[in-house]
Amino acid sequence: MLLTLIRKEFLLNIMTAKFLIAVILCEALIISSVFILRGNTLQRQSRYVKNLQSHDETLEKIKVFSQLRPIIDRPPSPLGFMCIGVEGQVGDAAVISYDEVPHELLSLQGGDNPLLAVFSPIDIARVIQVVLSLLAVLLVYDSISGERERGTLSLSLSNPLSRGKLMAGKYLGGMATLTASLLFGLLSGLAVVLLFPSVSLNGEDWTRIGLIFLSSLLYLSFWTTLGLFISARSSRSSTSLMVSLFLWLTLVVLLPDGMRYLAGQLRPIQDRSAVDAKVEALNREMWKVIWDKAVFTGYRRYFPEPIPASAPGSWSRRGDTGRR
Repeated sequence: MLLTLIRKEFLLNIMTAKFLIAVILCEALIISSVFILRGNTLQRQSRYVKNLQSHDETLEKIKVFSQLRPIIDRPPSPLGFMCIGVEGQVGDAAVISYDEVPHELLSLQGGDNPLLAVFSPIDIARVIQVVLSLLAVLLVYDSISGERERGTLSLSLSNPLSRGKLMAGKYLGGMATLTASLLFGLLSGLAVVLLFPSVSLNGEDWTRIGLIFLSSLLYLSFWTTLGLFISARSSRSSTSLMVSLFLWLTLVVLLPDGMRYLAGQLRPIQDRSAVDAKVEALNREMWKVIWDKAVFTGYRRYFPEPIPASAPGSWSRRGDTGRR
């Protein structure tokens, strides 16, 4: 009986116009985003290899320890075509220097895909977050309230079917529909990557893709469960739809940006000039300690007394800076 109910819900869902529109929109967004982000990932990897070679050649030319400034390059994520994350918001290299306070990561990539400068970047994670979650809401908002209005709910419960099995069948039927949509979307996105010369994926990357799939199912399960709960507690399907859309709009669209704004208000980020002033003060304190420790005049010649440079955050040292 439960399998029959699951099959019925699955077939009813895939034959609706909202399912067809959502799947077409989901596929179009996933394929286009993967195609764009795949090229961007390839460009980042190419620049990473060039920067790595350039920095290695620079290190080989250094003969004096005081001129040593090794640069640590951060490789781009091979799964950048699936989820952008914060990779584009942080730098790609860190400079290690004995005479400078560590700074934030430097951005050495530059020149990424120009399409990302025109259009807002959309990745698979964003499509799942918005499109598939909305599809989950639209699939189950009238599962209980709609049948109550049509009078078919009492007919279903007149059979040897408990309420728990009824809810389980509707939940599993909705999740089967969403799982098929999600799996089809992920496979089409991976096909764009694998069918063209692109990023190579190892076993760890495939494990992460599997975890993304499972976490996406858990996310869609939340919206399916919430929609069923609202539908069961509503007497009319229109009421269930309005409440479900209100919660979806609040949790998916408004809450992320709202929490970011609230966090900025509760704990404001320091101004860049204040951070530069702290770095400058640390540099002065560090060189003052070096100057005070250099008790011998001959040793002080290699660590002259520091003076602040004209540019904020930079330093120059008075006197001779090396062995003549």
